[in-house]
Amino acid sequence: MKSLLILPDGNLLFCSWRDNPFWIWAIIEEIYYFQTYDRLFKPEKNFTIVDVGAHIGIYSLKAAKNVGKRGRVIAIEPENKNYELLVKNVKINRYKNVIPLKLALSDFEGKARLYVKSMTLSHSLQKNVEVQKECALAREIVDITQVTVTTLNNLMNELEVPNIDLLKIDVEGVEFEVLKGSDNLLAQYRISKIVSAAYHTSDEVQIIKDYLEKLGYKVNIVKVIRYGKFLYAMCPLVR
Repeated sequence: MKSLLILPDGNLLFCSWRDNPFWIWAIIEEIYYFQTYDRLFKPEKNFTIVDVGAHIGIYSLKAAKNVGKRGRVIAIEPENKNYELLVKNVKINRYKNVIPLKLALSDFEGKARLYVKSMTLSHSLQKNVEVQKECALAREIVDITQVTVTTLNNLMNELEVPNIDLLKIDVEGVEFEVLKGSDNLLAQYRISKIVSAAYHTSDEVQIIKDYLEKLGYKVNIVKVIRYGKFLYAMCPLVR
């Protein structure tokens, strides 16, 4: 069963009630009301944004409205049903500046198992991801599917994207691997700003922080009530 919602900024959203309605609301709340991804870096006019772990497109839709017609959002989602809703949401809002891609990102090229969870926002390339007790049942593995995997380095070369103004990552425990697969872009400072979820494992935030700081990025950690730690990083060339 699918429903059509109106988001706080007027965007339309098709969603599936495969998830408990609470979780759909939780994502909307996280992105629009808590502004989890916008605490330090907001999408701006003409930005090129890469949304890794786009789910059904809630953040991508918001970003598309902010960047305008001359900006673009590259929305990456590997799971079939989520991707179908992502494409549908881009179309119903008539966005020409969003590029949906059915892929997973990591630090290698090839194929991998995607562990499909009962909660659609929890699919992951990792079989076991640390979760709070109240989320454990909703994150049971219900299927395993094979997906195409690439690196952000290679994807940006294929798309001929010279620079990324804002990289958003929330991929259920594979955030560090996504960044390792972006090493060339990071070393050349072709990614200006990064916001990443960093709460899926106990040491994730420190590992990512150390990695980015060695490359010269300025890193801030923000703890968001109910959602955990998020990492914000800025290229040293950005003023």
